[in-house]
Amino acid sequence: MENIVTSSGTWDLSALLTNTEDPRIDEIIEATEKLISDFVAKYYGKIKLENNSPSFVFELLRQMEDILQPLGELMQFAILETSVNQQNKEAIALLAHVQKNSSKFRRELAFVDLELGELLTKVSQTFIESSELTSYRHYLEKISRSHKHKLSETEEKLIIEKDQFGVMEWQKLQGNWLSTRKFTLKISGKDQEVSWSMGYGNFSSTERESRLQAIKNMLGGLGKDKELYAFALRSICNNHVSESEKRKYSSPLEHSLHQNDITEGMLMKMFSAIEKNVDLIQEFILLNAKINGTEKLRGEDFEAPPISGQSSSIDWDKAQKIVLQCYTEFDEDIGSFVKDMYSRNRIDSLSRESKRAGAFCSYFFREQSAFIFQSFNNNIDSVGTLAHEMGHAIHGHLASTVQNYLSFHSTMVLAETASEFGRMLFIEKYLEQSQNENDKKNLLFQSVQDLMRVIYEVGSRFRFEESLYKSIKDDEFLSPDKIDSLYWEARNKYYGDTIDWHPEQAYHWCWKPHYYMPKFRFYNYPYVFAELIVLGLYNKYREEGESFVPKYKEFLKAGGSESPEAIAKKIGLDLNSEEFWLSGIREIRRLFEELKKYY
Repeated sequence: MENIVTSSGTWDLSALLTNTEDPRIDEIIEATEKLISDFVAKYYGKIKLENNSPSFVFELLRQMEDILQPLGELMQFAILETSVNQQNKEAIALLAHVQKNSSKFRRELAFVDLELGELLTKVSQTFIESSELTSYRHYLEKISRSHKHKLSETEEKLIIEKDQFGVMEWQKLQGNWLSTRKFTLKISGKDQEVSWSMGYGNFSSTERESRLQAIKNMLGGLGKDKELYAFALRSICNNHVSESEKRKYSSPLEHSLHQNDITEGMLMKMFSAIEKNVDLIQEFILLNAKINGTEKLRGEDFEAPPISGQSSSIDWDKAQKIVLQCYTEFDEDIGSFVKDMYSRNRIDSLSRESKRAGAFCSYFFREQSAFIFQSFNNNIDSVGTLAHEMGHAIHGHLASTVQNYLSFHSTMVLAETASEFGRMLFIEKYLEQSQNENDKKNLLFQSVQDLMRVIYEVGSRFRFEESLYKSIKDDEFLSPDKIDSLYWEARNKYYGDTIDWHPEQAYHWCWKPHYYMPKFRFYNYPYVFAELIVLGLYNKYREEGESFVPKYKEFLKAGGSESPEAIAKKIGLDLNSEEFWLSGIREIRRLFEELKKYY
């Protein structure tokens, strides 16, 4: 491959702000205050009037975007700065400052959705379907649908205000506490203290002893603080239950279904397909145990890489070239965007002290770009993570070239499709380029393991989340031990008796940030939903070849402008059919049968 300008491993955020003292911070806040003051004077009490025209609503929404976009970039910068160093006092102070102002602005604008919802209950469907509102149609449909769950303006403002120093603080406590913990690991024969993000790669180390000490020392270390984590999780869950009841949602799940723009029927058909095939994950686990020389799989081997030969270490530059090749061969325009992400240093991959755990992509709408966050650990999983997060960036890029600011974000269940499609491109390319049968065996094992993990491991997390809310409904106290037992119960529903778990492996719930997002409850099932959609998309790609690429790009460009059901239907996928979800499971089973030939 030609020489490319690769990312340095630390991102350049100067397109947002130069630093935490940038004078533009106060300028943006002051300008936003003026815009909102003028906006309120112009629209307060007038949006709900029945004689308003579609052009009136169009202009209203355009002005909303002018207010929200710069403020969103301020919040984005503060979050990105604190993510790479959760001990950066200046960044933490900036984030608090921006959140305080953002909460104030949200309170001042709380009337908009309320009045829009009221207006939409008065007008006919032809109002939303007018040509002036085409680009905002689905956005307005969602406002109309959620209107019955809105509270009074005063109550909505109070919730925004209380959350700022209430439930949002529990989320921050969990993240900040985790990032500042130190864990002792024996590295190169010497005891060393490492942060969570720096030591996390040991869970999938090629060395069994490294994996075991990560479980005992790192997860075990979390267990010592599980009272704290349980307090945070319990508070967030109870807050969600209370707010769901006040908003008259039928269940704690319903709000998430609205956020993701799907029906409970779709979701349950997907889980029905998965749970009719738990034999698949259990057979895979027992094969893995056989490979490792045991009757049941040892807990420390749960995340182990293939043991037939050691996988090569992959440095950061090579990883970038691999991912670029995958995307360029799929589509040259997409490859050009990936190059642009590298050359502009839009990726922070360097592991370091106080960096938060996990990986994510943050869209940058103004420049039709994104920022990618991960801790690169020189292994194949980290390359897969880069391909995954780059898929997110591509999705945001394509959607922002067509959609407006309020409509370019797809819901979570589709937001994960481009990322997992990218990972599939990477897996296939890596398998294709392996030089010997041993490499192919290892890579096939890894790809099957990853797919199984998303469908069944992440799927079990949804069942765990369900059980938390059922316990609250049944007036059961979510003590640390109770949460542990719910976690085991959910896992065992899928894994059965195929794994000899270590007690410390229950504490996964302590560190996983997905459980602690107050405004995004049930954050796990979208990954499963997306993975099975991806398998459907990838089947079509294999069948149709190059002719599929333009359709796929249109699929991504749709962003959040239509429901997932409507977007999927355009490319030939029926999300209401259990057979569709079963076809994804069959694809995993097909890959597993290929893997079994090696053993």
